[in-house]
Parts: sequence; structure tokens; C-alpha cells
Amino acid sequence: MLRGDIVHYARIQPSLDVYEVLELKVRTVETDWFTGVGKRDRRVYLFSNNDLNKIVFSNRKDAISVVEKAKKGKKKLRRVM
Repeated sequence: MLRGDIVHYARIQPSLDVYEVLELKVRTVETDWFTGVGKRDRRVYLFSNNDLNKIVFSNRKDAISVVEKAKKGKKKLRRVM
């Protein structure tokens, strides 16, 4: 991975009901971590190299399949009013 590469982050936060794929541009690359800047929101995300091919992918289709699989397996939240 090089600075300036485009990667896709499968952002999955079940407690917030967030299941999305973000496009990031790699900003910093170190030996065991890297950062990416969101294309739309300009936020910086920090990742370990262990996250590659688990939640960070070079191919968008792979990220989408991980998000869809997580959505399918999510538990229904019971709302208390």
C-alpha cells in the first residue's frame, strides 16, 4: 500500500445501526499502521495493517460483500418506549 492509494472501508457499527462502505485515500503509511481520509466527509481513519482484507479492501465489491453479510446477521433491536 502506498500513499495516495484508494481503499474501501467496510464500516460496521451494529449498536448504531451503521452499515456502509467508505472510500478513503491513504494519507500516511507506517510499518504497522496507516491512515485514510474519507472522500466525502474528510475525516481521518486510523487502521492497523491487520485490518487489511478484513475491514479495509482495495476492491469495493469485497467491502460491500462484508457489509451485506453483517447486515444479514444483525439482530433486531427491540425499541422500548
